[in-house]
Amino acid sequence: MTAESWSSWMAWAGEPWSSEACRWSIVALVGTTALSFLNTRPIFVVIAAALFAMTAYSSNLLLANKLAKWTLPLIGNAAASTVLAASAAVFGYLVHTSSKPKAPSVRGVLSVAIVSIAGIGAMRGWFTWSDVATRLGPGAVNVVTEWGQEVVWATVLILTAIGVSWSRTRPVHLLNAVLLVSLAYACVKGGYSREVQFPELSQGGTLISIEHDSYTNVASWRWVIAAELVCLSAVLIHMAAGLGALTALFAIVWMTVGLGLYHSIGTMALVQGGSTMLGGALAPLGGMGLPVNPPVRPATIQPSRATSDPIGNPDLAKASADIERARIKSEAMLALRNARGADAERAAAMQKAARPSIISDLTVYGWMLLTSMFAGVLAVCGLRMLSENAGYRYLVTTLLWVAFIGGTVALAMCWPKESGQAWDKWLAAFRYGRYHEYVFWLVFVGAMAFVGIWALAASKRPAAWINLAVASILLGTLTSLTAAAILISFGGFPPLPVWSYVVAAASQSSLMWVLLFRVNPMGTPRHSTAN
Repeated sequence: MTAESWSSWMAWAGEPWSSEACRWSIVALVGTTALSFLNTRPIFVVIAAALFAMTAYSSNLLLANKLAKWTLPLIGNAAASTVLAASAAVFGYLVHTSSKPKAPSVRGVLSVAIVSIAGIGAMRGWFTWSDVATRLGPGAVNVVTEWGQEVVWATVLILTAIGVSWSRTRPVHLLNAVLLVSLAYACVKGGYSREVQFPELSQGGTLISIEHDSYTNVASWRWVIAAELVCLSAVLIHMAAGLGALTALFAIVWMTVGLGLYHSIGTMALVQGGSTMLGGALAPLGGMGLPVNPPVRPATIQPSRATSDPIGNPDLAKASADIERARIKSEAMLALRNARGADAERAAAMQKAARPSIISDLTVYGWMLLTSMFAGVLAVCGLRMLSENAGYRYLVTTLLWVAFIGGTVALAMCWPKESGQAWDKWLAAFRYGRYHEYVFWLVFVGAMAFVGIWALAASKRPAAWINLAVASILLGTLTSLTAAAILISFGGFPPLPVWSYVVAAASQSSLMWVLLFRVNPMGTPRHSTAN
């Protein structure tokens, strides 16, 4: 609340209640009262808040200010520093609300500080080492010049390893996990853009160049570093919040990545279908509404020589005219039959060209719907593994059903309606509609709500939910591989290299192996899934 808002709000009380000093006195009183309920020292709350603020600043810098952009619709015109301070204070307070909170350690503070410095230094250019290389000699200068980015990220990895090794408490694990994910994003985005030059088009000494943005520009060593950082962050999340939180987070990431692939594959299918229809079995202008066959000119009756000959025999002239009219009629019928045949061939060719596009669209729709269902089942299994408390389970079940019913009603109210709409037009409207992406999130929440009736209400062994999560991941991976095979075999997509299938299957089923390692041969978890 700003000073002007406070003054206008407390104007009825007059001075000194509307003054700035009174405002901060009330803030201090409320803060002190809240801290008095905690079983810890107030300085520990301040330390936790400072660590959160450092993590938020570093992550926002590594994510190219995306955190500030995401929170802008929520905070409006509020200052970013004010929102950061408030969020940090809330985090510091919540960390110490448990009955036996752990005091922050020096190693934990240094852990977050070192990883944050690694991220800030990578973005600010602190690790170029050009000055040090100049003192060492020409060989070091050549190494830094040729392998500059590799040296920078090698330094980041060394600092990250030191910082993570000093992580001790759950809040520190969580903050370091956020920093590692941000570092992975920055590492990949650092090689996302590449300058493409066109010297043959340059004139007057001005070199023409463009920025080419594509993940194909990212070097392999960047992908290796990003994968290592993501795996390490997953371990830290497990140490911070348990296997249940890791499972639920994996489901959300699975859903988000699936939607991104859904949009990309849909765009590729649209381009592929248009290219096939315009340049496949048809002429280059086929399907554009322009004629491709020579136009059939209407038959004209030419006067017969017999009828125009005034000296000829009238009977012979009449017979010749009848023959000529029959010939003209026959030619006209033949021309009409040829035109209809050409139209039928063109329609058949267009239908054949459009078949791969229809197959690819239906395949992508079905794959995304099944992915949403499996991800929802996986998420509710993770929520079930978080706690055995009955009150928590009933609360989560209620919230899921409220979200599902409310989302269904809201989507039904805002979805455009048209009476008598054919299924193919509805499918096209669904694919390119404004709200069609929310349908998949509604399926995701609906799967959580329906499966949650059994998962969150029943009291069974944690191994049952681990096995259900394993089955969901396995079925989701098989669905992805099957969809890829259909798109390549019948959807007109080019075949992919073998390593892409291996990477897709390994990344999508990675959590499945972690879950299987948590279950012993007798079918019970080795440890509690909540920690």
